[in-house]
Amino acid sequence: EQHPDDVALIWSMDDDRLDGRSPQDKWQAVQESVRGSMWFQTFRGRVKGAILAIAQGNAGRAVHLICIKGGPITNLEQQEMNTIANQVERELDEIKLEARITLEYVSYTHFCRAHP
Repeated sequence: EQHPDDVALIWSMDDDRLDGRSPQDKWQAVQESVRGSMWFQTFRGRVKGAILAIAQGNAGRAVHLICIKGGPITNLEQQEMNTIANQVERELDEIKLEARITLEYVSYTHFCRAHP
């Protein structure tokens, strides 16, 4: 269910409220709207928590994150992944745990071939 604060979000460049704007301005508006949403904050928190839990359970071992390429919102999520990974590494450093977090961006087809 959608959070009440997220009802008026601009999720798409096709949103009527963006009529007359350039494609770049439309994309900027979508990014600002989505990044400010309750949904996006929850997404970031859950991803960060999952990475942190996996890294803590595998201290000293590499954690490899695979991001599957997709549409505009997926691209926005992926733009945040490096920041999230860096935050996790800093938090682990604070509790004296080592972590090597790597990111890989692949197509869905590539992912399916590599992980049948």
